[in-house]
Amino acid sequence: MAGQLVTVVYLVLDQDRDEITLCSAGHLPVIALPPDGPACRLGAPVGVPLGVNDAAYVVPFEEATLPLPPGSALVLYTDGLVERPGTDIEAQVDVLTHTVDVALKGARVDDPGTLDRAADCLIKTLIADADASDDDVTLLLLGVPGPQGNGTRS
Repeated sequence: MAGQLVTVVYLVLDQDRDEITLCSAGHLPVIALPPDGPACRLGAPVGVPLGVNDAAYVVPFEEATLPLPPGSALVLYTDGLVERPGTDIEAQVDVLTHTVDVALKGARVDDPGTLDRAADCLIKTLIADADASDDDVTLLLLGVPGPQGNGTRS
């Protein structure tokens, strides 16, 4: 992929410590929905996309470790979900964050059916006409099991 730029987010979920470590190479923010609060963007430093660094000039990547309680949900996505001509991408990420909160409020985030329905809701909310969309869309919802596998939000 010489000459191309690629954004990536890498994360490690440590369920023993109830935390997540993130490293972003130019990727959009991961959205988290903790069991006791509203959905929010995870605050992690954003580095340059892969393909920017070369042998002569290297920008180091940084990572952040943040608490992530059991029963949380994570949302990872590509720009095709939130980027539209004539729209503010930051505003669209805000819409996504709000929709995550509404779609998963009080839901069992460890239930695949619940996550599938939430994913459908997110796509329908952010992409008015999926057939007319010319960008690829990738969306991943991950439920972090709560105590004894219970992913119920309170």
